[in-house]
Amino acid sequence: MTTTQAPHTHSILTHVKSVLTNLNDHGACSNLRAHPGPNTMPLSTESLWRLEQDFEALNQRIARLASHLGYALTDGHSVEDALHAVSQHIRAEQAPAHEVHLWHEFRGLLVLRYELETRSVQALGAPQLQAVLKTAEDHLARHGIAPDQDGLHLQELFGADEAPDAQPSPDQLPPH
Repeated sequence: MTTTQAPHTHSILTHVKSVLTNLNDHGACSNLRAHPGPNTMPLSTESLWRLEQDFEALNQRIARLASHLGYALTDGHSVEDALHAVSQHIRAEQAPAHEVHLWHEFRGLLVLRYELETRSVQALGAPQLQAVLKTAEDHLARHGIAPDQDGLHLQELFGADEAPDAQPSPDQLPPH
């Protein structure tokens, strides 16, 4: 790989963050719940289900590779650090071919996920994408993959709300 890969990876991460950040002054997408935006389009239930499956499979493989390669993807910065470190390992070519292949796959899947997130938020709107990602995260949790294992942190992307359809806690309910 050439040395242009790391800046390209950084620019993709920066682009995804800027798209999501521009959706709200505070970096959260919560204000778009009522107004998805002019470029959004409704998808069929089957299309949304496929998108959930795609994110689930992608996040599962990222989580497994991160664990195998020794990267803890605890927040957005750790994902960027992992991408930078993997790019350095690839350029150094000081590992067995199989390990280099895993580094390439790991980096490629992270970049692919950010591209998919960017295109999905532009096509669907933030609330719908958040629901898709939350469903995929819930499925992975049932299979033993913790939400922070794959480096996708919904609170960082969408703000403090857990999900667009989150139920209020009992203390937030109006008195009877």
